[in-house]
Amino acid sequence: MPAPKLIDKINADYLKAQIETGDLSRTKAALQRLCKLYRSGFFIRPEQRQGMEQSVIGRAFMAKSDEKVRRWLLNSLARLGQEENCVPAIEHVLRNYGQEPQTMAAGIAALYKVCVRRSPDDVLRNLSFDPQMRILAALQHVPANKLDLTSLPLNVDIAGADLLRLALLVVGLDRSPVNLLNPRHTNAEMVRALGGHHDPIVSQYSVWAITENDRLGVAHLGVDLRDLAAKPTNVRAWVLQLLAMSPQDAAAHFEYLRQGMTDEEEARSGLALGLRDTYLDILEPLVLEWLVNEGEAEVRQHLLDHIIRQSGHSPGYAALALEFYEKEGPGSAARLRMEASAAGTHLYRRFRQIEFDGSGDLFRGMTAVTNTTNNNFNFQGGVQGNAVSLGGNATSSGNATIQHYTGEALQAIRTSLAEAERGVHESALEEGVKKEVLAQITAAKAEPTPGRLQTVIDTLSRVGAIAEAGTALAPYAESLAKAAGFM
Repeated sequence: MPAPKLIDKINADYLKAQIETGDLSRTKAALQRLCKLYRSGFFIRPEQRQGMEQSVIGRAFMAKSDEKVRRWLLNSLARLGQEENCVPAIEHVLRNYGQEPQTMAAGIAALYKVCVRRSPDDVLRNLSFDPQMRILAALQHVPANKLDLTSLPLNVDIAGADLLRLALLVVGLDRSPVNLLNPRHTNAEMVRALGGHHDPIVSQYSVWAITENDRLGVAHLGVDLRDLAAKPTNVRAWVLQLLAMSPQDAAAHFEYLRQGMTDEEEARSGLALGLRDTYLDILEPLVLEWLVNEGEAEVRQHLLDHIIRQSGHSPGYAALALEFYEKEGPGSAARLRMEASAAGTHLYRRFRQIEFDGSGDLFRGMTAVTNTTNNNFNFQGGVQGNAVSLGGNATSSGNATIQHYTGEALQAIRTSLAEAERGVHESALEEGVKKEVLAQITAAKAEPTPGRLQTVIDTLSRVGAIAEAGTALAPYAESLAKAAGFM
């Protein structure tokens, strides 16, 4: 049996802190992320499990909550809870909110998961609920061959929306028996059919099932993309998240993603979440522009998660992530979140180095050869920054450029560089010329010095006049010159 995959400590600490904030949106997002990790085969480390369990139990007993948070609290207890600690909290929620069908279903599912010595049916004896709901809820954690399935399949023509949502949840978790939704059609076929259901939550769950179940894909989407703009916001949010979850789907549906970047907040949030583990070079300039213009803090955080996770594909992303990290205060919640996103990437070590020494690393990327006896400094490369005073003598064998771009200017520069990169990719330049230009842009994204920026501008202006490229690249040169302060 393979060793269990453990959630790294930095991510577990971050999730626990978010659950305890008291902010409903942050709590729900952290609980959803926790459940997602468990569904993917990860587990909380043994030394952290009890603390996480107590945090979730504490929130379950608190009055300040809403239906969605209650459901995710119950889902989380089902994943990490132990019977003696969790059953009282689950019973408390069911007694006080049993009128909420979704909460009831989540509570039933949690009881079937955590009850080892007690029978879940004994705990549920005094509660009233649909027998099909009990079976569908139990299927989330109990193998189908251990349950009485005589009440299934559902009749989708007469089943209520609550039962259909619960059935789609079971399908999404890949725990459904064959033909759960129809005796003559596969579950995948029914997921597609229910995508067009009149209840927007049922339609949403059909899309959610595809995002969760590796056996399903965009081909099973029952929402007509041509009518996506007319769909409710919650449906658009999940569709955009689905389309963004892989580079292949993102490339095939590029125009929908582009439009989604200016959609309503919920839809933008779904799209940004979907991009977390996806990198596509033609999306990079759009993401950078979106980040600059995004007004909602949580959406910006999702975009920053994407930029950090995909920083290995883009020097520009890496530089921007470091800049954002340096701006935040040591030990801040913002830095903790960024470290959690960076876990397992090359950026994590850089983040921790900044946190440890408190350095903004003014001379990042510059090699220094020092003579400690004479206190002389010989910098092999250009020096950037405002006025710098160093004790002793300082010489530079490269060009010293005393210029410092503000964070806002750097974002504008990197956006212009990313747009230029996309323009070069789409141009009709010969491959050799294209490769040369892209190399210059990559170098400028990694270290946007005035000299490197001017090189890119000059090259774009020159190749823009080449016949096969037309003048399509000239606007990129002009835009970059304005962003760099050369115009």
